[in-house]
Amino acid sequence: MRIKNWILAAVIIFTGVNFNYAQTYNMGNGTITACSGTFYDSGGSAGNYLSSEFYTQTICSGTPGNPVILTFTSFSIESGYDFLTIYDGPTTGSPIVGTYTGAASPGTITASGECLTLVFSSDFIIGYPGWAATISCSTPPPPPCGTPVTFNYTGGVQSYTVPAGVTSLTVVVEGAQGGGPGGLGATVTGTITVTPGQTLQIVVGGQGGCPAAGYGGGGSGQNSSIAGYQGCGGGGASYISAPPGGMANALIVAGGGGGDGGGDDYGEGGYGGCASGEAGTSPFGVGGGGATTSAGGAAGPPWTAGGGWGGAGTFGQGGVGGVDINYGYAPGGGGGGGYYGGGGGGSDNINMTTLIGGGGGGGGSSLVPSGGGCNPGSNTGNGSITIYIPTPNTMTSPSTAAICSGGTVNIPLTSTIPGSTFTWVATANGNVTGESTTVQTASTLNNTLTNTTSSVQTVTYTVTPSFGGCPGTPQTVTVTVNPIPTVTDPANQTLCANTATTAVTFTGTAGATFNWTNNTPSIGLAASGSGNIASFTAINAGTTPVTATITVTPTLGWLHGHYANIYYYNESNTNSNRPSQPDTLREHGNNCGKLHRRNCRDNI
Repeated sequence: MRIKNWILAAVIIFTGVNFNYAQTYNMGNGTITACSGTFYDSGGSAGNYLSSEFYTQTICSGTPGNPVILTFTSFSIESGYDFLTIYDGPTTGSPIVGTYTGAASPGTITASGECLTLVFSSDFIIGYPGWAATISCSTPPPPPCGTPVTFNYTGGVQSYTVPAGVTSLTVVVEGAQGGGPGGLGATVTGTITVTPGQTLQIVVGGQGGCPAAGYGGGGSGQNSSIAGYQGCGGGGASYISAPPGGMANALIVAGGGGGDGGGDDYGEGGYGGCASGEAGTSPFGVGGGGATTSAGGAAGPPWTAGGGWGGAGTFGQGGVGGVDINYGYAPGGGGGGGYYGGGGGGSDNINMTTLIGGGGGGGGSSLVPSGGGCNPGSNTGNGSITIYIPTPNTMTSPSTAAICSGGTVNIPLTSTIPGSTFTWVATANGNVTGESTTVQTASTLNNTLTNTTSSVQTVTYTVTPSFGGCPGTPQTVTVTVNPIPTVTDPANQTLCANTATTAVTFTGTAGATFNWTNNTPSIGLAASGSGNIASFTAINAGTTPVTATITVTPTLGWLHGHYANIYYYNESNTNSNRPSQPDTLREHGNNCGKLHRRNCRDNI
């Protein structure tokens, strides 16, 4: 006997106090647009829902392409009398995700589009605590990169040869829907490892018929002696296999949906799932169980003893629907194909021609590659497989450059695909300032770099081309930052004519060369030269002092530094009234100018 729950409501009025709560929504009619908050039954967070309710509530993310997600954290409605049906879309005409009663929680439901629609009905006697569900939204991953090659359903095995140089493929695999229409197929996306020249086996699942099984491992339904009351076949799985093919060598699998049961009040096939398929519903004959990644779905028993059981799902194969042995009116639906197949639904097995129904077939499971994604119950009709062939995108701009310290590196970036965009980032060098160590998005690599040392430094950049949101092959660009070369100031020399100078050894930036010019070759030194200046005899053939200026320029690679000057001050020794006087050889290093010392004077 059912007992009515009576609820005493106490109304407490608070004044002068503000309370801030997270957004909550209660079941009702209309549309909720939200990506956060908590969704309750009509009784809210603390109360029961009421009897005789019938509400249709749509919840949308509000952003096309962003699926809304409901995660049920509690669920308790009256089993067998009160029902929550969830549709994958904005109306009750959208595909059914499932119908729930009792304490079997829907778990997490992700819309394939923007919205979910929920219909709740309660009988006229009793209310229960209801449910709480967290609302969230997800941003879908970007579309796979590369040139797509699509395989559609043909009813037979197809093949694909991996192109030369390709070692991985991004693929989207959709399992087929069960018959009836039955449960929807799963969609699996992932990257599989392949070998160039390898021939892959392609199997695209077909939608189940009534009672025919869907190609790709769907379990068959059963005929009925009443026209239109057949149990329907499960949808086939879609998969890609490495040689020699078959499910045992599958690289990726998308499970098919279970077929609907027979009769006029038939059970619905469960959807093709990810780690597990959904069980078929059980109006009278019990629905077949959903498959897992390690076992087929359980066989559904009949409504009454002596009726036909559905078949259990096995590796790669859905179970058959149960035969209505005694009357032939309402058989079960076949299980969906998958990595493991869903179980077949049990028959009704009752001598009635209305209000009869066999159990729906369970959904098959999927095989998801590491790092891949899966959307259960998301594909209608036949399955499909799309392979995305990588489009090479490599850099064609220079991979090296050299600048002076304080200069600007300026490299226009180009790649093999016109219209590409580029990101680049530098690896920090503690001896250089100005490099961008955060990712930049620009078509020119442009930094002003300063070498804070006297030695050559390098900065390494990583440049990545992208086209249509698909990244290409990164390139390393090495920029050499040369220091400004310097020469150490040499000492001045003073001497008299016809005496030997002191050899000059130039020092300064490591690796630099020293080129010099002489403005007065008559002193006995060439007009120009490179490297150190050896000792020579200073010559002054005249009667007045001579000053020679030697300008020294340090060079590092193609980079010229600040010059230095050497002065040879040379007095004549031809005055007969005076003894020979010393010439003055003046030598001075200077980064930016000339400096003359005092002249040498006779001691008279």
